[in-house]
Formats: sequence, C-alpha cells, structure tokens
Amino acid sequence: APSPKSQATYFAIAAAIAGVTGSIGTMAGGFLAQLTSLGSLPGLFALSAVLRLVALLPLVFVREHRSMSLLELWGDVKLALSPSLNLLGKKEWRLRWNPQTILIQAVALTNRLK
Repeated sequence: APSPKSQATYFAIAAAIAGVTGSIGTMAGGFLAQLTSLGSLPGLFALSAVLRLVALLPLVFVREHRSMSLLELWGDVKLALSPSLNLLGKKEWRLRWNPQTILIQAVALTNRLK
C-alpha cells in the first residue's frame, strides 16, 4: 500500500491537473461558442458530445479483477429477481409483491456479486 505522503501527493497532482484542464476547457469553450462557422453554442455542444464519447473508448480495454460482462450481470439480476417476476403471473402477486421482498432479493444479488 502506498504511504500516506505519496497518496497526498497523488491527490494534489490530480486536483491540479483537473483545475488546469478545467480552466483551459472553459476558455476554449468560450472561444468556440463565438465561432459561427462551428454552429455557435449548438455546435459546441455537439463537439463536446463527440469528444466525450471518443474519450470513453479506452475504457473498453480496462479490466477489473472481479469484473463481469453485461450479459453475466443481466443473468444474475434476472436470477435474483425471478421469484418476484414469477409472481406477476399469479393472481395473488399483489399480496406478495412488496418492498421487503424486492429489498431482500437486491441484498442477495449484491452479496452474490461480491
């Protein structure tokens, strides 16, 4: 584990970078919003949306130790909620469909995902 001093240095550097890039982004956005050739403010929002989506692409390659695919997660969610979903077809589902049942199933799901 990193020492507390190195953690403080890391957080200070991260905050400084966020502050500098935030101010540069604000200045660039103000300049680009004035350009009519770019479409003014709507063009700036479109450009921002495209750049943010492009910035998400590298996250596709990030792998966490306990990660699971969306399909695996969806399967676990369906499995955890299947008792409640099965009740929807029964006449007495209103009597059994309550917040406590859903909460218990959600807790079971989170415990399974740990």
